Amino acid sequence: MGTLRGEEFIGAEKMMASYLEALVGELRIAQNVEKSINFVGAEKKIMEALRMVKLFDTSEANRYLSEALSFITTSSQGSMEILTKKRLL
Repeated sequence: MGTLRGEEFIGAEKMMASYLEALVGELRIAQNVEKSINFVGAEKKIMEALRMVKLFDTSEANRYLSEALSFITTSSQGSMEILTKKRLL
C-alpha cells in the first residue's frame, strides 16, 4: 500500500480493511474452539492494525500485524507438537 496514491490507495485501504475484518471473524471462531488467550491478543492487535489502516498509517499497521502473527504462532505451537508426536506432520 505504501507505493499507491490517490484512488488506488483508497481502494487498497478498503480492501485491506475488509480483509482484516474477515480475519477477526476467523480468529473469533478459532477462539471459540481453542479457548486460547493468544487468539484474544491477536484479535486486539488486528483491530489496532485495522485502525492504523483507516488512519493511513501503514507502517504501524504492519507492526501490529506482525505482533498478531506472533500471538497466533505461539498459540499454534502446542497443536504442532501434538500432531508431530502422533506423526501426522
